[in-house]
Amino acid sequence: MRPRGGIIGATAQPAASALNSAAGGIWTLREAEALNRAGTWPSPPTPPGVPTALSGTSGNAQVSLTWTAPASNGGVSITDYSVQYSSDSGSTWTTFSRTASATASQIVTGLTNGTAYVFRVAAINGVVTGQYTAASSSVTPSATFLTVSPASGTSDVGTAYSWSGDGTAASPLETSDPAAPNGINWGFNRGANTYRLWTFTCGVTGTLTVEFGGRDNDGAEIPSFVRYVRNGTLSTTFAAIQTFFGTHGARRTLTVTAGDVIALSATTGNSSSSAGDWTDYGGYSRGKFRLWIS
Repeated sequence: MRPRGGIIGATAQPAASALNSAAGGIWTLREAEALNRAGTWPSPPTPPGVPTALSGTSGNAQVSLTWTAPASNGGVSITDYSVQYSSDSGSTWTTFSRTASATASQIVTGLTNGTAYVFRVAAINGVVTGQYTAASSSVTPSATFLTVSPASGTSDVGTAYSWSGDGTAASPLETSDPAAPNGINWGFNRGANTYRLWTFTCGVTGTLTVEFGGRDNDGAEIPSFVRYVRNGTLSTTFAAIQTFFGTHGARRTLTVTAGDVIALSATTGNSSSSAGDWTDYGGYSRGKFRLWIS
């Protein structure tokens, strides 16, 4: 056997499929002679295409990236991706060190909470690195997904409450529940005014879930959140319809951006005939508030 192209003066290229094999770079003399007679030397591989749909989700000192593999691999299987990030809007880039993988995702760690980053990705097909994607939308890592003010107090009828959790799906921001099984008594006639005191500051961009787990042993209690305030502006309504869970609970979702300040709405323009911001069946609103961003 001779090295591929080992025939002196030969300008032949190895088969694209061989470049990723253990025997890449080696042809037998017989193979070379056969290719020469046929005049069908294999074409060299080309760079892979550009990945698409790059997006990132914030975490604590990290960002989880996903993307879609390029439509063309350049004639050779994609073996890895180059992942880069920038904290100066793309003026300079840092390559993230990762274990080679054709998987179209990566958790970029070692980032600074509170700093906005953009990202880009390029496919590698074992021969050459393709073109990078355009810079992604900025993503800001954060240690706390959601904070609330005030963090403790009393409801309209004097029931003490406090909030705990960091606002993630694994650790929702939620009210204490000392009055189980009925839950905290928030006040007469659809929650009264207690909840209107709270403001929720979003530390990350994502989907905010607002949940009220109504509890009342005397009958059904199904809240129906209909409005919210974002950065001081009253909304028309939640974009998504409410969904129910358990016997008495309901939830709404809302797309939020890092830095948004969200409050449950004032009474003006509610979609129900009641004076409150949700409807229910029963004289008192009892239960646990729970919010998280995912």
